Amino acid sequence: MRGFRIMVIMIMIEKALLSNVQWNIKQKMIEIGKSLVLDCEISHNFQPNKSRQWTRGEENQLLCFDNIAIDSNKYDGRIHSPTAYSLTILNLTEDDLVYVYSCRVGFAFKKKQIEVNDSNLLHTPETTDVKYEMWNGNYSLRLDFSQVFPKPLCRVKLNDEYKNLTIANEKQPRVLYRVVYVLESTEALHSCGETVNIECDIGRQKLNISAKHDLDCKRKEYKPTTCNEDMLVNMPKEPNIQSNKKFQPYCL
Repeated sequence: MRGFRIMVIMIMIEKALLSNVQWNIKQKMIEIGKSLVLDCEISHNFQPNKSRQWTRGEENQLLCFDNIAIDSNKYDGRIHSPTAYSLTILNLTEDDLVYVYSCRVGFAFKKKQIEVNDSNLLHTPETTDVKYEMWNGNYSLRLDFSQVFPKPLCRVKLNDEYKNLTIANEKQPRVLYRVVYVLESTEALHSCGETVNIECDIGRQKLNISAKHDLDCKRKEYKPTTCNEDMLVNMPKEPNIQSNKKFQPYCL
């Protein structure tokens, strides 16, 4: 019974400590390659002389102690007031987004991962590969994006009409995606002498791709008209034996 009471007391203390510290992302949009600021809010009734720390990962790797950063080229910790403490992550990378971060004030702390979703992270593809070819009379388009977020929605524009590309393969090793799209068509996806025009929506941003190719235009071959008896004109009903004039029948 005594052990149970001790456990309950410890849980209550832990909840009280956790409620004293919270942190959130300052920016509305997360951009890889730029700085990201984490704002830590500390309860007013918490002792102001307590030390402050930012740590990373499950092993609580120390990043900042009060205003001192362990690696000043990567992090910047600042005490703004007794209730405000921030961490700036410089030159944000994809790796930075997979860790949990803790704001610690004395024994109180808040540990969580940076929340990434389609609304707060935008990263246009670092590489784009387009392959357009014809095989056995059919046209095939392959679009390969690497290091992109969120997953794009893509389509081909031809003569004010759109054909959607479908996802053939996707991988998400950490945060960013690699996505492969395909589109098969019995008709050409390009106008004569022009590129293949691809439009993609990446979150709220639009990406236009003009893919060059060496495919010729597919034109309809001329086929001579086959006439039947009802289609012939200029054919006399009775031949004029005395005339040397030749009649040239043609089709209507």
